[in-house]
Amino acid sequence: MQTTIDEAARLGAELDALAGPLGLAPQGLRERRALYAVNSTDEPITVRLEVEPLYYILDRQRQIVPATPGQHWRYLRRAELRRVANTRVRGARVSTVFLGGAHAPFETLVLGGRLDGQALYAPDWELAELMHELMVARVRTHDSPMRKKIRRMIDGH
Repeated sequence: MQTTIDEAARLGAELDALAGPLGLAPQGLRERRALYAVNSTDEPITVRLEVEPLYYILDRQRQIVPATPGQHWRYLRRAELRRVANTRVRGARVSTVFLGGAHAPFETLVLGGRLDGQALYAPDWELAELMHELMVARVRTHDSPMRKKIRRMIDGH
């Protein structure tokens, strides 16, 4: 008996459908291989599946760990657990938080001021703290009087 490519594709679609409710991203399936040729003893199709979680939370040591959709939702509702830093500077607010996504777990965002909407992303807590300090320094010096004076000197005014 031969297993057709159509049957293998159907099996792949079933695996994708199962991945969503489990909190696993169908697009995050790193590898899916099926043996298309089944021998005459009617052995089942062998599928190897490695998945990448879609949801993450932080543990007590601030390490990123996989989570179910429910765990992720409950975690995100507790702002004090996911806030890295929040600083007001020069009429703007620089906020760094844990988002829990697979590709950009931490975000540093400027809210208000001339750099409103500027963002940096970090893969872990330590780098998120560093990105926060860098963004605060950038906001602090963006339109400082000294910077304006230097700009005027360079422009010849």
